[in-house]
Amino acid sequence: MRLDLPLPDDSAVPAADWPREIDEPVLIFVEHPNLAFATGEEERDRWRGWFRARWTDFNGGGWIWFGMLGTVTHVMPDIDDPRSPHFKGAEHA
Repeated sequence: MRLDLPLPDDSAVPAADWPREIDEPVLIFVEHPNLAFATGEEERDRWRGWFRARWTDFNGGGWIWFGMLGTVTHVMPDIDDPRSPHFKGAEHA
């Protein structure tokens, strides 16, 4: 499910630089291949977005998420998931 969050900023880390911890809950920014053909911001926003995910080491490793097909470009800690070491709980609401 796509999350209503802004485009990646300084708090997001390029996916290649993220220290992958098995099963750590994170947010990933995904760009669908059709993004290259989109015109205008509204259409571009249909082909990119944030999703909740986790890294697995199964079958050589990879991201697991429910949502749009595409390339993971950025990663951020999921501060809303109690399983995350970055969990902030009600204090950040």
